[in-house]
Amino acid sequence: MNQILSLTQAAELIGAEKSAVARWLRNGKLPGTQMPGPRGQWVVYRADVEAYIVAHADDPHHRTTPARDGYLSVTEAAKVLGLSRQAMYDRRRAGKLQMAFIDGRWYVPVSELGGN
Repeated sequence: MNQILSLTQAAELIGAEKSAVARWLRNGKLPGTQMPGPRGQWVVYRADVEAYIVAHADDPHHRTTPARDGYLSVTEAAKVLGLSRQAMYDRRRAGKLQMAFIDGRWYVPVSELGGN
């Protein structure tokens, strides 16, 4: 079942400010539904947020960490996969996840997230 997220939860998962995520929702860059009523809260499917993260991995306007062409930080990739950072490193050691060591940090190729 696809988990429903609030605007706050979506912003935390993306690693962006709530105001930026609200703007992307209003502009249609991120799929979501604004609920009726005076507060008009947004709801977003987790799968849509994960797809957004992968699709914008190389876009510096949608990232809070330094851009690495075709890569996500381990923290970003862990959020997409719903895993802990430790689980990510465990998967790398077991040969189940490819990572690249760049400038003293581990990164996960976006291609590793394609099936999720």
